[in-house]
Amino acid sequence: MSISKICTLILFYFLSRLAVAGTCETFSGYTVKEKLCWDDKIKGWLSESCQKKKCEARAFLEGAAPKVKTEAPVGGQNPATLYCHSLKLPVVILRDAKGNEQSFCSFKDGTLADPNAIERHIRT
Repeated sequence: MSISKICTLILFYFLSRLAVAGTCETFSGYTVKEKLCWDDKIKGWLSESCQKKKCEARAFLEGAAPKVKTEAPVGGQNPATLYCHSLKLPVVILRDAKGNEQSFCSFKDGTLADPNAIERHIRT
């Protein structure tokens, strides 16, 4: 493989990472419409309002992780959402602009966080 091809691949990799970081999308549900932004620090989606001010979702993800036990997933259940249930957080299912469903944990202040980020935070 030539040096120019290697450089092109490296450049493409870094540009694709920049496109994801800070990307915001509007997710919609029956009663909720929320703008969420990809956060590289937590490696997941977080309410846009958490980018501008303090919020419960970010405070949880940046704080000490609690010890949580979860049950085994049943059927097609998302294993990460079991952490929402264990933390007594409601699960909200929203769709992105392409119609893809995504689950989020809803905090008391109304902010949403990616359950996969919550699972990673607790398990590490």
